[in-house]
Amino acid sequence: MLRRVDEIAPTIDDPASRGLCGGSSGGNGSVTAAWHRPDAFRKVIALVSSFAQIPGGNPYPRLLATTPRKPLRIFLQESHRDLGWDEAEYNWLAENLRTAAALAEAAYDFRLVLGEGAHTGNHGGVLLPDALRWLWRD
Repeated sequence: MLRRVDEIAPTIDDPASRGLCGGSSGGNGSVTAAWHRPDAFRKVIALVSSFAQIPGGNPYPRLLATTPRKPLRIFLQESHRDLGWDEAEYNWLAENLRTAAALAEAAYDFRLVLGEGAHTGNHGGVLLPDALRWLWRD
């Protein structure tokens, strides 16, 4: 799976020891990669994720309600004034909250941290050390 990475630096074979991290589209991409490949990645840090801009809409509330639980641990960070926070459509805050609610309803091991600010990496950057400790707490 990670052959190219292993050429540069050996990786751990245990997917429970591997994680992904990203902000904005990278946050959404990290969740998506782990969702589709829990055999490779099981820990996710998703900062101010852009679930609102997924073509066809945010699939995670529906998928989490209709798919057997996957062995994922997910840390979400969102800002109260993220893009479209006061709009009916393309509301990054609302879609992150919908995803978090679906994770809770599906009994996932997740954490949501809300903060002030806009669509920036400032809050997520401050939280990163705690997010890493929380993900690998065991």
